[in-house]
Amino acid sequence: MVNVIVPLLSVAAFVLADKDIPSCAAQDAKVLQLSKDIEALKLQNQVDLTKFEQESSTVVTLRSELETIQSEKVLLLASVAQLKEADKTNELQIELDSLNSRLTKANEELTSLQAEKEKLVATLEELKQADKSSELEAQVDTLKTKLSAVEKDYSTVEAEKVLLTATVAQLKEADKTNELTAKVDTLEQDKQALHDKLEKSKDTNSAHQRRIDVLQEELSASKKSLAQVTVLKSQLKEAEKKISSLHDDLKRSHDEMSLQKLISKYYDHIVDATTAAYDSSSLYLEIATVNSIDFYQVNIQPWTAQASEHLDKSVQTVQELYATHAAATVDPLLAQLKVQTQPILDVYVPVAEQHVEKAKEEALKLAHRLDSSFKQGRKVAIVKLKTIPQLAPYATKIVDCILFLAAIPIVIALFRIAVSIVLSVLYMALYLVTCCGCCGLAGRKAKSPRAPQVSNPKPVAAKPTKAAAPPATNQAATPPSKKKKGKKAQ
Repeated sequence: MVNVIVPLLSVAAFVLADKDIPSCAAQDAKVLQLSKDIEALKLQNQVDLTKFEQESSTVVTLRSELETIQSEKVLLLASVAQLKEADKTNELQIELDSLNSRLTKANEELTSLQAEKEKLVATLEELKQADKSSELEAQVDTLKTKLSAVEKDYSTVEAEKVLLTATVAQLKEADKTNELTAKVDTLEQDKQALHDKLEKSKDTNSAHQRRIDVLQEELSASKKSLAQVTVLKSQLKEAEKKISSLHDDLKRSHDEMSLQKLISKYYDHIVDATTAAYDSSSLYLEIATVNSIDFYQVNIQPWTAQASEHLDKSVQTVQELYATHAAATVDPLLAQLKVQTQPILDVYVPVAEQHVEKAKEEALKLAHRLDSSFKQGRKVAIVKLKTIPQLAPYATKIVDCILFLAAIPIVIALFRIAVSIVLSVLYMALYLVTCCGCCGLAGRKAKSPRAPQVSNPKPVAAKPTKAAAPPATNQAATPPSKKKKGKKAQ
């Protein structure tokens, strides 16, 4: 893989650096070496795939064998359990035969004793008739004791017979132990052999699983290398195209580079740089958004949360102060003001709405005109740039970059205007929240300087005449400021 990447990077560095072009034979040799390396990688990848398929098939067969062995093991365990339930039948059968023989002997003794009893009863009757009971009573008592003992033995034998018949009835249901003991032994041996085989298969399965994991890792690595090979193929094709174009340029340019060609080459480099910046702008924008979000969450969000809490508290306190101190006087005044201004609003609000609608229509028309003129100007600029053969492939990108650079100061100006409007609104809201600067400090008129009081001269006493003037009052002596104060006091 390194053999593929290093020559390709050398070719790409050669194309992008715009250095002196080496001989064409060396470039062709590098291209052939790259193609050979790619083919070798393809063959290695195919071999790895075949190995992986073979290993997967062997693993499938081993898993099927393991499942069959497990099913046979379950069946053998069930048969062994059945055989263990019927494992004591032979011994109990012998005991049953002995008890049957004892029972037959007891029956024979009982019948003989009953016959002797009948004979003794008959002889007793005969002796009673012959008045010989005194001699035979002792014999009758002895026979009675013997008969009671025999009856007790018979009852015990009967109880043992009942128990033995019950046990024999239970044991006859599982009466195949002698025939299956050998089979149990063979099954135990088979079980041990199968257990050993199962352990071996587990070991082999684990080894195959490890091999499968290794092959999967190799397959993923080969897939990654194949993807890199495809990328390198595309880069190789682009490099071949650039090399062919450079060969054509070398064939066409026998003379030295002119100033126009140097300028066009420099401009091509500038266009490549701008296109690269334009392509990576989305990445830069994403990084900027992530950093701005982190900065907002770390630095601005706690401050805004505290500010919102303080604002809520201040609004609540202002509402409480207004409700306790100013609501009784301000609410009636506001109601009167609303009643007085409602007729004026009914008259002038429709007129204002009409003017606003007209302004909206004019603004929309102006926006459509500006949009159409902007698009038309962009198309015209692109068409004019496409007339120049050196700039034709990059005409759209050049125009878009120029428009973007021209829009930056406009956006900054609009942002400054928006920030100033927001700050003025916040200042006005804060001013109104704090009761117009702590109860109306703004808007107070300056005190007018008082005029100095000049004492009027005393009038000269004149002789009274018939047409006497009205008596003089103290109104002339009072200055105008005192009159105003007196009126206010009234």
